[in-house]
Formats: sequence, C-alpha cells, structure tokens
Amino acid sequence: MDRRVALLTVLLVSLVAAPAATPVSETSDAATLDPSRSASDAIASNETVHAAAETAGPTISRTLTLHLTPDRPGEIRTVVSFDIPEEVTELGVQLQSNADVQSTENFERDGGRYVWTGDGSGGSVTFTYDANETSDMGGRAALAEGLGATSADAQVAEYAFADTGDWALVRAPSMGVDASGYWEGSLRFEREVTVAGEGTTGGYMAYLGPMTTYSETADGQEITLAVPDAAEMRESPEAVLASLANASERLRVGQRDETALVIAAPRTVDWSSAGLQYGDTDAWVVADARLDRANNVWLHEYVHTRQEFRTDRSGRWLTEASADYYAALLAYEQGHIGFDAFREKLERGTADPQSTAVLAEPATWSNSANYLKGALVTGGIDRELRTATDGEATFQRVLRRLNDQESNVDNSDILAAVEAVSGSDVRSYADRYTTGSEAPEPWSRETHAELFGPVPASFAYMLADGSPTVAGPYRNTTVNMSPTLAVGETLEIGATVENVGDGDGTYETQLVVDGSVEATESGELGPGETETLAFERTFDEAGTYDVRVANRELTVTVREPATPRVTSIEAPESVTVGEAFTVRATVDNEAAWPAAGDVSLSLDGEESHTDTVRLPPRSRLTYTGRVTISEAGEHVVRIGGEQVTVTAVEPATTAGTAGDGDAEDGATGDGGGGSGELPMPGFGVTGAVAALVGLLAGIGLHRRQ
Repeated sequence: MDRRVALLTVLLVSLVAAPAATPVSETSDAATLDPSRSASDAIASNETVHAAAETAGPTISRTLTLHLTPDRPGEIRTVVSFDIPEEVTELGVQLQSNADVQSTENFERDGGRYVWTGDGSGGSVTFTYDANETSDMGGRAALAEGLGATSADAQVAEYAFADTGDWALVRAPSMGVDASGYWEGSLRFEREVTVAGEGTTGGYMAYLGPMTTYSETADGQEITLAVPDAAEMRESPEAVLASLANASERLRVGQRDETALVIAAPRTVDWSSAGLQYGDTDAWVVADARLDRANNVWLHEYVHTRQEFRTDRSGRWLTEASADYYAALLAYEQGHIGFDAFREKLERGTADPQSTAVLAEPATWSNSANYLKGALVTGGIDRELRTATDGEATFQRVLRRLNDQESNVDNSDILAAVEAVSGSDVRSYADRYTTGSEAPEPWSRETHAELFGPVPASFAYMLADGSPTVAGPYRNTTVNMSPTLAVGETLEIGATVENVGDGDGTYETQLVVDGSVEATESGELGPGETETLAFERTFDEAGTYDVRVANRELTVTVREPATPRVTSIEAPESVTVGEAFTVRATVDNEAAWPAAGDVSLSLDGEESHTDTVRLPPRSRLTYTGRVTISEAGEHVVRIGGEQVTVTAVEPATTAGTAGDGDAEDGATGDGGGGSGELPMPGFGVTGAVAALVGLLAGIGLHRRQ
C-alpha cells in the first residue's frame, strides 16, 4: 500500500472560552462579567488537528510556563516552548496583543509573528504580558455584550484577574500557532500550562504564589480547591469541596471534564464579581463566600463548568439562569439553606423591573434579569417538565441535549429541547415566559416535595449575629474569623441550627479544637425549627489553634499580652511645696492584641506606686496620679519610661500662720495627705473615653458578612 505523503499547512486557532460570573451579593444589580472576548487555547490536554489522513501523525508539544515577578506587580513572565517533530518544516506563533517579547531561542520575528528558524528540535519565546484585567462598566458582575450598568452601580477598576506582586490570579495568555510540513495522518498538538514555583493551574486560569490544594474525585472527575495563603476562607475547605463533589454527582447534564479547578480569591483585591468561571474547567470564587446562601457562588461557578453549550444572543439568558437556579436548588438539597430561602430566591424574579424583561431579548434586561427572572423561569420549566412526565424528565435533560449541540444555542433550540423531552404543552409554557414579559410564580413546599421528592431531615448552621466574640479582662467585643487573642481571653461562638429538611431529625454539633472534641450540643428539631447554640473556650497558653463549630472554622492565634508603653507625661511646670498636684501619662498599646503590664510612678528616682494596666488592641488610656513635693527646687517625676521636671516653690507666708516645715516628698491619694501612696490609677472620665476610642478603632473587630 502506498504511503500518502503531502505538504500540509495547519492553523491552530485559539479556543473560545467565554467567562461567566456571579454577582457580589444577593442584592447586587449585576450584569455579566466579560473581561475580554479573546480566548486561550492554553488547556493541558491532547487535541488532534486533522490533516490528510485519519491515522496518527506527528505531535507538536507546547508548554506555557508562568512566572511571578514580585518586583513588577501586574506583569507575568511567560516562556512558551515547543518540541517540534522532524516532519514539521515551518511553525509560527501569533502572541496576544499585549505581549512584550523579551528573548527568543530558535525563533525570530516575522512581522507580527514569531517564526521557528528550523534549528534544533524546537525553541522558545519569552515574553511578559499585563496580568491585571479590570471592568469599569458596572463592577458588581461581569459585563455581557450589549449590557451596561446604571450610573448608581458603576464602580471603577474592579478586577477580573490581578497580580499584586506577592501573588497573582491570572488567565493563561492566548496565542495562535500555524504549522506546515510533510506527514501522514493527523497532526497532534499537545498543550500544557505550568506554574514556575508555588501555584497551580487548570490550563485556563492560574494562581501563582503560596497556597494549599484540596482534592476529591466524584464520578470520575477530580475537583481541586486551591486556597492561597493570602486568602481567608469563611467556610472550611473540606465543606466547600464536599459541596462541589455533591454537585458533580447530582448534575447529570452530560460528560464531565476529567478535572475542575476552583481558586479561592483573596479579598485584598476589589474583585469585579463574587466569582468568575473561564474556559471549560477553571473558576475563582471570593474566599469568604458562604455556603448557606441561595446565591451560592461556589455552586454557581461549578455549574458553569458543566455548561458545554455556547449561545447566541437570544439564548444567552440560559447561561446565568441555569447556573443561578441550580446553585439555589443544590444548596437546598445539600442542606445549606431551607425551602423558604430557596423560594425567596426565585421570588426575586417576580419583582420589577426584572420581571417584565424578555429573556430572549437581552436589550430588555435590567437589574440582572437573566439571573433573577432567568432562575425563576428555569425553575418553572423544570417544575412543568416533572409534572408533565410524572417526574421522568427534568431540566437537566434539556441541558444535556444542549450540551451535545455543536452549533450555538438560540432560544428556539432551548424550546425545541424542552419539547423533545416532554411535549408541546411544556414548550408553550417555556415560550410564554422566555419570549414574553410575564413572570411565573414560585411553587410551595408541598409542591416541591411532591415533584422533586422530599428532602430528609437536614441541618443548616450559621453563626449568630455578632459572633464570634471575645471576653475577658481586656475587652468584650466581636472579632473576625481569624482573631488574635491574649492568654486568658475566652472565645465565644454562637450559632443557630435549622432543620431545612422535610422530616424530624436529631442534630449533634461539636466544638472541636485542634481535632479534639471539647463540647457537644444535640437535640431534635422538626422541619423549619431552629435552635440557638453557644460554645466558649478559654485559651491559657500561647499558640495557634484550629477551632470548628459545625462547618464554621476559625484560626485562633493566642499570644502573651503585649507590653504597654508610656508615650507622654504631663504635669504643671511649677507647683507649691506641700500641695498635691495631678500627673497624667498616656499609655499606648500599639499591638493588634491586648496588652498588660505594670506602670510605676516615681519622684526623684524613688518609686512611689506601681499599678497593673490592661488595654484592648491598638488602644490608649490616660494614667493619673497625685504627687506632693515637700522641698523647694527642681524635681523629676517619672511614669514608665517618660519623665518631666517640676519646679517646687515655697508657699507665700501670712501673719498668724506657722508653716509646719515637716512635709515629706511623695505621692498622695487625691491630695488627701496620705503616706506617700498613689491612688489606684484608672480610666476615670478621660481614661474611659480614650480606651473606648481605642477599642472602637481596633483591628478588624467586626466579622465580615
């Protein structure tokens, strides 16, 4: 059999990877975030580029390596290297527009491209690109084509991707590759993305910097949660990962990708949305996102990774609508929220102005209609499908058909998929609410149990308002989820537990410190019933402790009290011998945790009194005392490390008055002529106000919502 050998030219084009985003909060007026319409082909996979034959041909290997540049924040250095088989005679690379080439090996510039010189078996191009991508047209979510935000919502320079220098959350750069040569069969193109040093990537997004990864496999899909050291998680990574794995199992909308990567985005950056999914498998979610919300961002972004379809204008509503609906439904079925919260989420689609928007006409959308009304309509179609087919068909079957469609999905395709799995009646329902300005009504708990199946007793936990708190000799106040305490302080955690299922059940909640159970609360609750729980733990030794109550995890740092410092002292310049006068000192605690220490008052080097003072973090108090000098001249009054010179003069004499002449130098109690003792210093009026101001100005005393 003759071998078929031909001169072939292959153009490897960039993959289309449209991003999808989640609004910042349940009350945000969000559009859709689209930081750029350009896409990346930087996915670690094997892809066949068909040539003249069906048999396997040579393979071009391309590796992208991303480097953090701490001295140049906002700039990522990238090395793209190629391993080129001998059958390929020409290869060119087209870099993205903001690439700045630093050096090449076996490549040279040819107009706007970089062309392989033919030397060796490969080569590389090193370039930098601007990593920061912002949205300045609305901010709270990403922008879909044709959508804008109202002036009231406009926020400037919020980030979709960012590089701080110490860490970076970026998308891999895009590029095009063309190749020519002589070969038989299909040219294969292997692409890999890696991170130099600490970090991780799923091929589309990358995190560069110190972090910890958590992984779980569900139905053959490995889900990885990357938690940067710079991020402060509100939920435990294990709880988030378990929720994502459950979603992977429950969503039967087509074949799963082998991997999925979710990055917890540090809150030190002003992000343009609460989450962003990009490419096929990668997403980031703000690190402090909560599971116990109907707007569950973790689940919302994961649902996006299961959407294989691409839409045109009339079908665009489905992308965010289905993600928002299933995020709420899964949150309810997983026990993170109750039915009332699920229903309230859908009810938002019935409110003006989003309720009158036409989903198939994006120009009519306002107030995030594709999210709010879209979720309600998606849910309504799901309910009608279940009703018409006695539970045999659900909206997941519609998504599965659309995921199999190669061409872009428009609204007529959505309607056709609905009809294919149920019939014309449900199609008419879907047509009414996707092409008209009406909005359906949500359904009751009873209807849900009948059509979707009852949810067994399941318990959702949330921190009580104003929790956690710290109590003790220094302060009584709210703290954040990573507090720093002083030895001897008590951490108090209040929580509520709700039975969000449809049956009676018994809950058991534990206080766990460093893996050891230290307290347990249990009880029985009926559907919708709640109970308030309270746990406390006093820390008597310095160290770092992992504290968990239900699915709430805190990292508690305990330190020995800081040392207070006297920063100034005030006293009269001139006083009368034998008459008591007031001395005031300012005592500061500049540390981010409480301080305690002794403050001593002395006159001319002789200590008169010592007291212990305690201060909250980053606070100030005024220490006061009374001093009496019995001898004329200059005298030194010292409190702590500060001192002041006071001049004492003899009192003026009057006829008939004899001076005692036997007064002693020293401190007295409020001028009472005591025996050299200083009255107990305290806050008094001045001190109390100063300490209160210091307390209110302390570090991060209010936990984030």
